[in-house]
Amino acid sequence: MAKRAQHTSIASNNVFKMKAYPLKEVIDTTGAGDAYLGGILMGKVQGMHIFDAMKVGAVMASFCIEGVGVEGLLNVSKESFQKRLKWMQANHTA
Repeated sequence: MAKRAQHTSIASNNVFKMKAYPLKEVIDTTGAGDAYLGGILMGKVQGMHIFDAMKVGAVMASFCIEGVGVEGLLNVSKESFQKRLKWMQANHTA
């Protein structure tokens, strides 16, 4: 897995483009890449296809950039995670 640009990832010679979850404000992008990759790993451990795991990564990165450092990740509720993941699934098809 390699991140090539803000909305592009490469996995096993496949290039995937993914929109970012729309936010009202980006506060700090520190750690967003780590949150993205952590979300991908979380999805893969749960048996997801890489494209679906990337959606989980994008959701985690969206929470990360809403606060300073990891602050945005500390209070993620299951409901808000599911809401964003549902948006990612509706706006990205294989």
